[in-house]
Amino acid sequence: MSFNRQLLFTMLVIVPLMILIYGYNQHQKELPQLKKQLMEKSQKVKRFSPLPQKNKIGGTPLLSETMEHATGRVLRQVRPCVVNITSFNAKPLRHRGDSFGRILEPYQAGNVLVSSGIVVSTSGDVITSYDAVPTNKIEVKLFRRKPNVFKAKIVKVDKALQLAHIKITGPGHFPNCAMGNSDKVKVGDFVYAIGSPFGFSQTITAGIVSSNRKKINIQGDVFKQMIQTDAAINKGNNGGPLVDVDGKVVGVNMATFTTSSGNTGIGFAVPVNDVRQMLDGVIVR
Repeated sequence: MSFNRQLLFTMLVIVPLMILIYGYNQHQKELPQLKKQLMEKSQKVKRFSPLPQKNKIGGTPLLSETMEHATGRVLRQVRPCVVNITSFNAKPLRHRGDSFGRILEPYQAGNVLVSSGIVVSTSGDVITSYDAVPTNKIEVKLFRRKPNVFKAKIVKVDKALQLAHIKITGPGHFPNCAMGNSDKVKVGDFVYAIGSPFGFSQTITAGIVSSNRKKINIQGDVFKQMIQTDAAINKGNNGGPLVDVDGKVVGVNMATFTTSSGNTGIGFAVPVNDVRQMLDGVIVR
């Protein structure tokens, strides 16, 4: 009887306990291998997870990239190729009439005009507004370490587009802006205007494309196409770039619709594809 009790105790207690001990030991042996497999799977997930980058479709940043980060990224990318343009010995600007649509004027201090420009080639070709360079005594200031101020000369003007092509005369390899495709710009796309409003250099404002105008009359000048934006543009922004969330130039800031001298949220830019035709192969990218 005593033997049977001992056998029963062994079967009910000892044997299950030994099985548990054996299983625990096996688990401890396999644990490092399981950890290794989990780490490999985790790395694969990270490797193929979408990064917080700009959206290539629709001209808007991804949800994972905040507007603050997108604005900072665009500014860092475009700032080196946006320049201040100073013209000396300029006559006082004359008011062009009472039209609410106005060509953007340079900011004037005495006989000095301050405008904006876009470096479009590494050899120093710059696009700006026609009014920015009434004389050939021109200085271009880059946003970089010295030397950052260079002389420039007028190469070509297009009165129909109200644009001027000037060239930096000093030697050097200059940072140039990437050009976009204005035909792909859609209403609602996020855009940024960069320039020197009222002489405040390297100012960036943000907005959207409000409309793609097929024809607009501004102070007697008829523009066949203009990009309308609510990004703030003012005197001194003339000739500066309108860029998309990829940091590519889609237009050149040119005009505003206002009842005063300030910004009212209706600005216009010449599409960059028209600029390409004017420069005739000068743009390298």
